[in-house]
Amino acid sequence: FYAWFGCVMFVGTEEGYLYFPSLPEGMWSLYISVTTANYPDLMMPSYNENRWTALYFFSFMVITFFFVMNVILASVVNEYDNAVAERERKRRNAATDNLKKAFALLDSDKKGRIDRGTVMGLFYILNEDFPEFRTLSDDETKLLFAVLDKDGTSRISEEEFMDFGNVVLLEFQRADYYASFVEKYLPGVAASPSYQRFCKFVKSKYFEFTIDAILVLNAVVIAIQSAPELSGKRVEIDPHYYNGRIDTVWEFVEAIFTVIYALEVIAKIVVNGWRMYIGQTRNLFDFTITVLAVVSTAIVYYPNEFSDSRM
Repeated sequence: FYAWFGCVMFVGTEEGYLYFPSLPEGMWSLYISVTTANYPDLMMPSYNENRWTALYFFSFMVITFFFVMNVILASVVNEYDNAVAERERKRRNAATDNLKKAFALLDSDKKGRIDRGTVMGLFYILNEDFPEFRTLSDDETKLLFAVLDKDGTSRISEEEFMDFGNVVLLEFQRADYYASFVEKYLPGVAASPSYQRFCKFVKSKYFEFTIDAILVLNAVVIAIQSAPELSGKRVEIDPHYYNGRIDTVWEFVEAIFTVIYALEVIAKIVVNGWRMYIGQTRNLFDFTITVLAVVSTAIVYYPNEFSDSRM
């Protein structure tokens, strides 16, 4: 419709000769404009003659970008989701059929249950004959069997065996793997009421809210400190900034913030342990930034050639 309307509206004009000489050419020009390869060049000849022609091109771009393209995208996404769902359904059905066949082979006596020794033998075969399968230790095989044996009879039914594919993907770690230094080497301190209250506070949302409030306050301080430069005013630098000592208000405030961030990192590591602490992306980011802040502060304020707090 837009191509036909363009051929009629721009007949005899430069726009018509360049982009709408015929209906197929007009359709091709508008199709390319959807990719923005020839836009806004497409509209400039007519736009230079009459500004109102922009409504024609603007309405076309709005309809194609915000309606037609979204409809096409939605159709593609729906088909993709349907294909993924169908593939997942086939995978589940194939896994169920294979597990039923495996259970039938293992249940040679046709009792409807397989004993502990048979399952352990299955784990042994997986370890020895299937290199692509992760090696399971004796402790892991016992734990996996315990997970499979939901009713605690030491025999696995077909219904329980249907979870075998998911169970073998489980990974176990010792409880003390994530233990903190205090919990591992100072159990008496870790069990004390005062330390438990400290841990509860560090793990609480109020601690996070406090740190977030300090971050906001730090941002406000930086904004106030940088306001003259950002507004384009000529600023005279205080000579105390060059001496490498904390002898101005702003330097003292910045040092206080650095100390607070360092204490936050130390408190979280002490309470959560190093492995659990670095297991979270946010903590790893905070640790990196805090270490850089502490190192830069030490370099700036320790007497050397870089003693310039403006850094």
